[in-house]
Amino acid sequence: MRPFIFRLPEWLGRIPDWIPGIGGTQIGGRPLFSYGVMLGTSVLLGWFLALLLNERMGISRKKLNTILGWSFVGAILGARLLYFAASAPDDFSLVRFFQFSKGGLVAYGGFIGGLSTSVVVARITKVDWWTAADGTAPSMLLGTGITRIGCWSFGCDFGLKSHAFWGVQFPQWNIPALHPWMHGHSPAYMQHYPSPAQIADPILSDPVLPAQLIMSLNGFIGFFLLMALFPRRKFRGQMIVLFFIYYGATRFLIELIRGDTLRGTTTFGLPLSTSQFVSVAILLASIPLWMILQKRNATDPENP
Repeated sequence: MRPFIFRLPEWLGRIPDWIPGIGGTQIGGRPLFSYGVMLGTSVLLGWFLALLLNERMGISRKKLNTILGWSFVGAILGARLLYFAASAPDDFSLVRFFQFSKGGLVAYGGFIGGLSTSVVVARITKVDWWTAADGTAPSMLLGTGITRIGCWSFGCDFGLKSHAFWGVQFPQWNIPALHPWMHGHSPAYMQHYPSPAQIADPILSDPVLPAQLIMSLNGFIGFFLLMALFPRRKFRGQMIVLFFIYYGATRFLIELIRGDTLRGTTTFGLPLSTSQFVSVAILLASIPLWMILQKRNATDPENP
């Protein structure tokens, strides 16, 4: 596990001061974070797959690129909003909101933000949202599988303490050369040893369940499942609702082995994490939604 892949050469220096907005930003020595690389890889591969599947269903590549582009923006904003709402409400400010290098993205917020934005943009571009969503559903699970590897590298989203043979430990990484971009230690280490007096001796966190890798595997399994079922699609919306059901159910169960308290352990007074609460809401909505879409297909079988 490693929070960054490599550092950019020091000779790159800074962006010239005269460039608006980003002038003076230090480039030389900046780390290329593993999570960012995995997130970027998931977006590129997922985007390509969504274009491929939707083109087979007759959706314009140009229109879909517009939908995907705005959905990506909505996903990032949604992921940030849910992070501050659930995990760091007292830390919110407009400046802090756009400091992405300090972390703070919640997967469910990204899904909700991206899907909500796509509904609006699909309506504007006159694209059938259910068809486009079906063609994009496998990409979201593929993206989950890839991105969670980045979570593993960074040490966030870790599991409960475990001394079984599959328990893993996350290290200190207080690297002076990276202080402008990365402070402190891995999230698992900081939760287990929050006091500076405790940090002097241990160099690794307590053993924990590798929840990140379990979530990654869950994403890949779901991806292959949807890809296998895609040719057997019976009605518009079937794949996206299957995504809701699969991800909602499995995410609820995975949350039971999560050990990071930052994500929140209660919601509206209920003993549910934020993700568990959202999972329950999605599952309750998916059952009648499936029935409505299936009934619509029965009256319009020529338009699956």
